[in-house]
Amino acid sequence: MPTSQNTFYRELVIDLLYRLRLADDLFCQAADAAMSATSLGDLPGKRVAVETSRTYAKALQVIYADFRHVIDGLHVAFPAEASLWQWNEPDGEERFAQGLERLHAIADGMQARLNVELLKQEVRK
Repeated sequence: MPTSQNTFYRELVIDLLYRLRLADDLFCQAADAAMSATSLGDLPGKRVAVETSRTYAKALQVIYADFRHVIDGLHVAFPAEASLWQWNEPDGEERFAQGLERLHAIADGMQARLNVELLKQEVRK
């Protein structure tokens, strides 16, 4: 019979997985905005790309803060926050895309670790 502590832990893991899935929608929006800004090269599109990237990064940082309360031992280095001036650099588009890829890799890593925890709980039952 599961204890209330195990049930609470399981619910925390499920909540974090749900929030990561919601954050994945933010990643899709940021990636779409980045591709649009790269294709069109206009300043408003670049602003939208930077803002959606920041929104995605902040959402992941909030999720990661809660993730650290549930899972010990996983430390992540988030990429530097995206800025509008990056687009003016010779490799700005590439660096912007790499930052988004890094954020997505962080989200995938957290999701994988949480799925392992969920499977451990299932095996213990």
